[in-house]
Amino acid sequence: MRPRANLGRGLAGSVLVGAVIVGGSILCAGCSPVDAVKPYRELAAKVDKTAVSTWPMFPLAVDEVYRVVASAGGRTVEVQRTGGGLWEPGAGAAPAAGSLMSAADQHLIPMPAYRRLDVDPASDPGFGFAGSDVAFTVETQTAQRFTIHFGGPNPTGGGYYVRRDGDVHVYVVVDQVFDEVRSLVAGTEIVRPDDPRVEKVLADDAKSEDPEEVTNPWLGQVLTSSR
Repeated sequence: MRPRANLGRGLAGSVLVGAVIVGGSILCAGCSPVDAVKPYRELAAKVDKTAVSTWPMFPLAVDEVYRVVASAGGRTVEVQRTGGGLWEPGAGAAPAAGSLMSAADQHLIPMPAYRRLDVDPASDPGFGFAGSDVAFTVETQTAQRFTIHFGGPNPTGGGYYVRRDGDVHVYVVVDQVFDEVRSLVAGTEIVRPDDPRVEKVLADDAKSEDPEEVTNPWLGQVLTSSR
């Protein structure tokens, strides 16, 4: 199995690429009477301005979990956590599901979202929930259940939209957790190729910034984690 990418780096890449793409769109907007970035500006206007951190999709610790259920493409699989802290494949799951969950559990639980939108998930088909059946449920040892549903990709390339049952907000999570949920269903690790846009932004930043005086908080997390 390939070494897993650092979640912080995936988060940094998602945010940096989103900023570059939106920024480039804004510069080009003046070249045409069509306001190509209006949908992005309207979406950004709905972002919770009080945000100071991430939002856990599952407000609990891994040790509290009894099992997880992943669904995609018309299939549903279960992976159970043993009293010894191991993950074992359950109903519908491939033999590799246990090891896949072991490698991903720190990402999937609590699954931090890095953006929250104060908007009804059903209010805009652009979120992609109607066309997606990818879902992830966490069940605790006390029979509490939390379920999130994945929508489509963020138009700026910065992750995927998700909604949580009983929650009126839309959230955005990094691509990696979307792939990890699909991997549980497929029974094999799904790894997308490195995005050349992410690699270019990170490389340019590395050339122009002093690692000891980084002002970009997301890049700072990447540099700190790599030391």
